[in-house]
Amino acid sequence: MSEPSAAILGKSNNPPALFVRSGALVRITEDEKHVPKIDTLERVRMRSHLSHVANFYSLKRSGDAVYRVSVAPPLPLAENILVQGTWPFPPLAGLARAPIVRPDGTLCMKPGYDARTQLLYVPDPNLRLSEITEFPNIHEVHACVDILLRVIDDFPFADQASKANALSILFSVLLRSVIRGHIPLAIFDAPVQGTGKTLLVSVLVCIAVGGIASESVPSKLNDDEWRKKITSVLMTSAPVILLDNVPDNTAIDSPALAAALTSHEWSDRLLGKNETIRLPSKAIWITTGNNLRVAGDMPRRSYAIRLDAQAERPWERSGFRIADLEAYVREKRGELLSAALTVIRGWFSAQCPRVNMRPFGSFDEWAGVVGSVLGYAGINGFLNNLDQTRSVQDEDNRQWGAVFDAWWNRFGEHIVTVAQLFAAFFAEGIVDPIDIPEILLAQKDRGEGSLRRSLGRQLSRLTGRIFDGRKLCDAGGDSHNKVRAWALRPVPARETDGANPANPALCGVSFQETPQRK
Repeated sequence: MSEPSAAILGKSNNPPALFVRSGALVRITEDEKHVPKIDTLERVRMRSHLSHVANFYSLKRSGDAVYRVSVAPPLPLAENILVQGTWPFPPLAGLARAPIVRPDGTLCMKPGYDARTQLLYVPDPNLRLSEITEFPNIHEVHACVDILLRVIDDFPFADQASKANALSILFSVLLRSVIRGHIPLAIFDAPVQGTGKTLLVSVLVCIAVGGIASESVPSKLNDDEWRKKITSVLMTSAPVILLDNVPDNTAIDSPALAAALTSHEWSDRLLGKNETIRLPSKAIWITTGNNLRVAGDMPRRSYAIRLDAQAERPWERSGFRIADLEAYVREKRGELLSAALTVIRGWFSAQCPRVNMRPFGSFDEWAGVVGSVLGYAGINGFLNNLDQTRSVQDEDNRQWGAVFDAWWNRFGEHIVTVAQLFAAFFAEGIVDPIDIPEILLAQKDRGEGSLRRSLGRQLSRLTGRIFDGRKLCDAGGDSHNKVRAWALRPVPARETDGANPANPALCGVSFQETPQRK
């Protein structure tokens, strides 16, 4: 790209219309519903942009006279711009559909590019916010909480923790530019369909961003298919991604999804191209289903919101305080969004008081920030159901618990081989056939050899896991004959008080008690 062209492009990009995202030039477009999206520029789009910011001429000669003729920008120039690698355009982290909460607690209310967060605020044209007090007191905060609770009070939450966890979705979206770390998968589940899972997600996300990206999940996805799905939805820069109505009896177990939840940047090869794309992995992932189960690395990367209407046909319930909830939220979105932002402003203006949170691995910062905002607002129970939901939803613990109990009762701490375990499980029958994991039963018709190999592979996968206070350990074995051995070892219980400062330096304040909502 020549210097004059670079200068023209740089000067004309005010306010910014071109951005750099993931090493490529992008622009913002809108669909017919005014929903913004990020488009990667290719040579035709760049050529079109050049024609809007500069006039291009071709010199013609007629006798001794030289005159100019308007022409389209040359394609080689557009191609040259695209391959430069460095451009005079601002970086784009993503799109915001609500006022941006900056890390210092100030709000970016003006539509357009916010250099401090590298986000582009593109509000819904119909959004009308109520007044947001700059320094709200706790009574104003509690009044705003009442406004938000009115929206979700009719949902049949199984416990207080599920109710608090549901509200955390709203605050997680609005505080995403404050939370530098990762956010776990939110699981909305119920015993039966028609309980209101998708509706609950829809109204919470509608308040936060005005819309949602929804993806269907086939009953079986291999990890390569998961990677393609993740790449396609992250390319849209959707702040929230919903995997809606996961089929019954499907356990969510995807190393690719687990990696997306704990990565700052997602990389994948573009379909049909020998090219790797790198995308910010800042989306908030939500899934819904009936009696959802998770396996592999997913239990420690997720938390649950459980609905239970205690009814055979929950979709027939009536007598709701708000008859058409979706229409109500669309109409009142400005008031509801302002209420949520007022709660956040109240927490910041109170110097970010912190509450003690139990450790949550890679998600400590998220738990600390969101839990403290909820605690300050008097909303109790956040993440209090982690142990209960994990014991129910963790597919490995559910299916293998009885197996390891029988193993311990039969062998104790003795070192055993796969052959010995196989004989005990299937010949001696120390495990009730109903408790044999499905993944092993699937190999039963293929013969004893296939069943043994499957058992060995599963033990390798579960090595290091702790079941009921006993750790599965690789005990070596006979390397010459390629026979591996295993053992269960008791693990001393650790005394924990659940305290976790969750990055107290974020706001530069110490822990302090906060008034509870009356």
